[in-house]
Amino acid sequence: MVLRKRGFTLIELMLVIAIVAVLAAKGVMMDVATREHQILLDSRNYVSVAQTADFPNKPSQTPPGVSLTPPSETTGNYTFTVTAVNTATPPTFVVTGVAIGGQASDGTLGDLTLNQAGVKFPPAKW
Repeated sequence: MVLRKRGFTLIELMLVIAIVAVLAAKGVMMDVATREHQILLDSRNYVSVAQTADFPNKPSQTPPGVSLTPPSETTGNYTFTVTAVNTATPPTFVVTGVAIGGQASDGTLGDLTLNQAGVKFPPAKW
């Protein structure tokens, strides 16, 4: 009789962590897009956010943010920025999630972008 130990391998665990990080990143980006649309309605402009650390700031603060704290699952896996072009007609923005650490080394995950029209790039990763 062979006894088999039950449990998860390290590879299985790492895969689950990667999937959770990607799903969390996508959720953050969708939340940011919603906040940007609210900001546009309130102030007639989108807000550019230079780094992940600025996201909790209010749009009126220096540096500006979108009053949103990215979840801890994205820490060490993605950095986020928002690039707004308010001189365009209509104004535009692009939310970018740049993969770092283990996410960047995995050729199947990588960077994600979402714009004001809801267009996601690369589409296969969404």
